[in-house]
Amino acid sequence: MEDNTIYSVCVQASADETAMEELKAIYDEYIPYLKPNIEDAEEIINHIKSKYPTEEDASARAKKVVELNALGYREYLPDDIFQEDTALDTTALIVKNKGAGKILYDKQEQDYHDLLKEQKNLIKNIEELPFEKCPIVIGIEKHSGYVFVEGSPSLADEIILLQGLNAKELKNIYLVAHYIQILKKNNKLESFLSYIK
Repeated sequence: MEDNTIYSVCVQASADETAMEELKAIYDEYIPYLKPNIEDAEEIINHIKSKYPTEEDASARAKKVVELNALGYREYLPDDIFQEDTALDTTALIVKNKGAGKILYDKQEQDYHDLLKEQKNLIKNIEELPFEKCPIVIGIEKHSGYVFVEGSPSLADEIILLQGLNAKELKNIYLVAHYIQILKKNNKLESFLSYIK
């Protein structure tokens, strides 16, 4: 049975049948060209810190949120990461609303509406919540390379382009189709395909 689970900034749900057929068509077209190309967590952290003003949230709450997100995503992470004796190594960064970070905050509302529209194309009965400005947070688990972004779909897309997909993620129809859609949206699909061929 196919896994129709979708992970995104807004929702984890099942796509309707027509949407899954469209995603499967994208997956089938591009999967022959894709191979695991995941960047490690330190490279992602260095990229974020060099481009955006950030501050670390070292609170127990932030650590727990990153751990729970990583554990919730573990079926797509390397098998040896979550052994009982392994302590997760997490970092939570908050993007400040200044400099390059201000551009992300200025785009927050439009990003939210664009993402909601995209999700509505996949899931017809999605609950629409009112937009609320919120801090942009990046959570990273360093052993697995797991990264998530809250509050900025634009930054989430940027990190996906930088990080790529691992071997397990390449088996998920939605994650591959979403990756291809992000490449297209950023006019990088042709250069990406010519690079890997």
